[in-house]
Amino acid sequence: MKYLVSNYGLGIAVGLLEQEGATEEINLAHNLYDNNANYSLFHGCINFSSFKQFKRFLILKEYFKICEENKQNKFNEYQFLRRAINRAKQLIKTNVLFHNFMSQIRSSTLKYNIGTYQDEIDYES
Repeated sequence: MKYLVSNYGLGIAVGLLEQEGATEEINLAHNLYDNNANYSLFHGCINFSSFKQFKRFLILKEYFKICEENKQNKFNEYQFLRRAINRAKQLIKTNVLFHNFMSQIRSSTLKYNIGTYQDEIDYES
C-alpha cells in the first residue's frame, strides 16, 4: 500500500493510494484507534492524531501479518515485534509520500462550494 500524508488541523490525514486492501486498512485503523475515514478522497483517507500514531498503526499492521505468516513457528513475540518494526521502517522509507493536499482541498472547497445550495432564499423578491 502507498500512502500520502498531509497535515490536517492538529493531526494528519493519510490518503490511501491503492485500492487493494484499502477497506481492510480503514477497518483496522477504526478498530485500533477509532479513527475517522473519508471515502471521497483517493481510495480512502484516514485521520490520525499524529504521525507517531500512524507509525504505530503500520507496526501493528505488519505485526499481525507476521503472526499470520508464522502460525506454526515457535518464535517469541519480541522477534515478531522486531521484524514488524523493521518492515514498518522500510515501508515508511519507500511507500510514504508527504504532500500537504488537505490545505489545497480546503481552500478550493471554501472558494467554490459555500453558498451554492441556498434553496430557502427567494431571489425574485
